Amino acid sequence: MSRVHCLARAFALLLIAAPASAAQQKKPSGKDKPPTQGKDKPVAQSPEMARRDQENTRARRAFDALSAGERDEVAEFFSAETERLGTFQLSLMRSVLKGQDKDSGLWPDLEPPPVFDPSVHAPGQVIPRESLTADDPRVLALRNREPGPGFEIAWTYDYATRELRHATKVKDAARIFANGLAGIPPGLDLCTALVERALDDGSQQKVLTAFGHAYTDRSGTVYTGITLYDAWASGAEIEMPDVDTLGIVHTVLDDWKTWVAPISPAQHDDLYGKLGELFKAGHRHRGLRHALAQSYLVGSATLRDGYAPHLDGFHALWEKHRSTPAELAPTLPAAAKWEKFLSDWGKRYRSDAKLARGGQTRRATLDSDAAAVRATMLGVLTEFGAFERIDGGKSPPKR
Repeated sequence: MSRVHCLARAFALLLIAAPASAAQQKKPSGKDKPPTQGKDKPVAQSPEMARRDQENTRARRAFDALSAGERDEVAEFFSAETERLGTFQLSLMRSVLKGQDKDSGLWPDLEPPPVFDPSVHAPGQVIPRESLTADDPRVLALRNREPGPGFEIAWTYDYATRELRHATKVKDAARIFANGLAGIPPGLDLCTALVERALDDGSQQKVLTAFGHAYTDRSGTVYTGITLYDAWASGAEIEMPDVDTLGIVHTVLDDWKTWVAPISPAQHDDLYGKLGELFKAGHRHRGLRHALAQSYLVGSATLRDGYAPHLDGFHALWEKHRSTPAELAPTLPAAAKWEKFLSDWGKRYRSDAKLARGGQTRRATLDSDAAAVRATMLGVLTEFGAFERIDGGKSPPKR
């Protein structure tokens, strides 16, 4: 059984952004972060943010006071109203949806990630698997180490199959309401997933398929909904059983001889150095494309994996390529050129006032569009009389 390996901050035993020598590749090196374009600073809550929080609390009370049927009506009416906003954001969404090569209803449901089979990859160490519940504190602690998008998504892009996946809550009224209150129109997560798909050329598919397996600790406990990719990128101290390390080696490298379970401690450095090389390439590929997709439709998007300082630069990059995924995709780097791509673009963006203004304007425009979506949701609640209900007035009218 492999020993516990700690991912210092995000990837212990991984390679940092700069190329490393063979000797360096055997050591923990810290997080594989993009070259920064500035510093993230905590933002104190402003009076405007406090007012917004109060509005949100009141709106949630109003929505909760409605019957299930009335909530569905609110969601349907809100969806129809956002279609008439005529914003830049909605124009981008229409363009993406128009270019679909497959009806969204035909994409598969989201399923639990697969588990490496011990009888295949570590037949001498067959350990029974037992899954934690999705709300187990250990699962939540690992999942919450990276920031979420700030709204509830039902659509994701799967780098293993290069297909979209959807949860069962696509049309859930409570989800549509909560997202609307956050300035997110219905269908934005679908469009974001389609953009991410358009940016992926499949060059890291084999690696990301391997790291798309479920994360399991040494005792055989499966962390429901958490993949090896999630665990390695989280910065947490994690355990890696031989079945998973060998599963990656077998499926990516087709190497069944160099390491065999039980793996000797003397072989750990070489093994984890190789795994680190594989993960670094996959993470650079996926992380960049995910961050770009997140900033396609959301102005002040929450970006994970250290990309937050690049937000305005990414908006400028989208502006340069006319907000067209098919134009941007061919310019994105292979993993080996990831650092140079981000560094070169950062220098260009910072030195070109026109580019900088374009990125900042795009971000501000999308933020304004989000405010319009939020105002629409509040307006729909008002029209339905939901606020009057919690204020002791008349019941919402029948529509």
